[in-house]
Amino acid sequence: MCQIEMIARGFLAAARFLLALSGGWTSAARWQRQVLTRFNTDIDLYVPRGTSVGTVVFVHGLSVLGHRDPRVEQLGSALATAGFRAVIPAIKSLRELWIRRDQPEQIEQLIAAITSDEQLVPGGCCALMAVSFSGVFVLRAACRPAVSARLSALGLIGAYADVNSVCDYLVTANRADPYGYLLMLRSYYAECETPSARFLEALERCIE
Repeated sequence: MCQIEMIARGFLAAARFLLALSGGWTSAARWQRQVLTRFNTDIDLYVPRGTSVGTVVFVHGLSVLGHRDPRVEQLGSALATAGFRAVIPAIKSLRELWIRRDQPEQIEQLIAAITSDEQLVPGGCCALMAVSFSGVFVLRAACRPAVSARLSALGLIGAYADVNSVCDYLVTANRADPYGYLLMLRSYYAECETPSARFLEALERCIE
């Protein structure tokens, strides 16, 4: 395929995606969702009814609903409506609202496994997307040769650049979300301190 035709197809797919995401052009007749289990992980695979123009792997943020958050489902269906395959795994620790030292490595390993799976990513090439808190994990994974060699594009939405600034904001800013503060506090004590069981139980109740 010549370069001009590839560019034209890319613009058309992008226009279809934006239209579908805005709710102006979407229909279940244009896509289907398959529920798979790979690498001990539940994965939603959104597949277009017609020919696929590419694959997008999306990592959700800190959310109890995770890959079944209505906003994430809307993204997956919009991508499939536009002709893309959307691979959206459920990240257990993110759904449980934990922040852990081993998260970057775990998510990197999962992304590497997904991008090398021919059934999930035909041809071994895909775009990688993440939102909010997960952005830094995906950026880290994208810098690894095993993953970067398979990427055609990288999109991060609402990611942060400096963890110290994020922590300062959650603790001191007037507009900070108290819920986010409690989640950070729980993760800090679990990783860095040895609090009593009663303290952790009280903290869990505050979060719930």
